[in-house]
Amino acid sequence: MRKMLAICLFLVLCSVSGIGQTQPQWTVIWSLVLFDQTAPIPLTTAFTPTDNSVYRLSCSMYGTAQTDQSFQIEWHRIDGSYQFAGLGANGSWTTVLFMPKAGSPVSYYVVGKGIYSLGCTVEQLQNPN
Repeated sequence: MRKMLAICLFLVLCSVSGIGQTQPQWTVIWSLVLFDQTAPIPLTTAFTPTDNSVYRLSCSMYGTAQTDQSFQIEWHRIDGSYQFAGLGANGSWTTVLFMPKAGSPVSYYVVGKGIYSLGCTVEQLQNPN
């Protein structure tokens, strides 16, 4: 009986140690939603990170059968090197984790011809510590 009580007490104490701990959360910091567009978009700043952090880009693009559009987002990594991610208007989607350099803009553009719709969201990982 004492052994069982000791095991129960141990399990209760182990479960209490997890109370109050918080997990990192994602916060939306930028989004873009466009429907039935025909015009290209020149290089445009989406946002400029204020600190080095982890970001998540989720993006979807589709167009009509005659569409030849593509979307690209670009940034400089923490080490200063150039990086990009992109997709076409053929019903594609992407999710990318990236770490842009603080103070360096994250920019995007759309090129090509045809009718397209585009939806993008960038989230920043919020560390509770």
